[in-house]
Amino acid sequence: MGRGTCLNREYYSGYTRYYYEDVTVGSRNSIKEHDEDLQIRKEMWNTLVGDVVVDCGAGFGSYTLLALANAASFVFAFEQDPEIASCLRRNLQSNRMLMATERATVSVRRLDDSKNTVDKYMEELSYPITRVDWIKIDVGSIPDTRLVLWGCQHTIKRFRPQILIADSEPPSVSFLEAYKITKIINGHSLLLPIR
Repeated sequence: MGRGTCLNREYYSGYTRYYYEDVTVGSRNSIKEHDEDLQIRKEMWNTLVGDVVVDCGAGFGSYTLLALANAASFVFAFEQDPEIASCLRRNLQSNRMLMATERATVSVRRLDDSKNTVDKYMEELSYPITRVDWIKIDVGSIPDTRLVLWGCQHTIKRFRPQILIADSEPPSVSFLEAYKITKIINGHSLLLPIR
């Protein structure tokens, strides 16, 4: 895995400017991935001031940074690749004006087995979580998406967050019966709780 030249590029969310590192890790390029998902983030990733976000498969941080630029109060970012997670941490540090390092945590872990789940992570925190407004799952494959989703089921049942899944047909699981798909764009589905 080679790492390319690091340059920070500017992006905007409304009046908020944030920086994103142009880096290549293996066959993945951060700017290419960032720009490929622009439409999805613009039309589906509507995080608001004060939101608490869980980003499963955070990658280089395009969704995490946009949530912070939109004034989310906190982002829990999970990325399984240590080198990409390192780039995500650098992206957070480059965005000090967003207080990105104080409003986000990066956990390097796979979330596709019963020992490593979002639910277990939340239970092990030294402080109580009183809300989760968004969960994003983009972990590469449909079987992995299903496992990560099952590992979020208590968080989903308790907080009823909006869910963005990188799959045009999210897994049919009982705890999502109270959800409906409201949008599908470029293989991503937005699920909203039925109120």
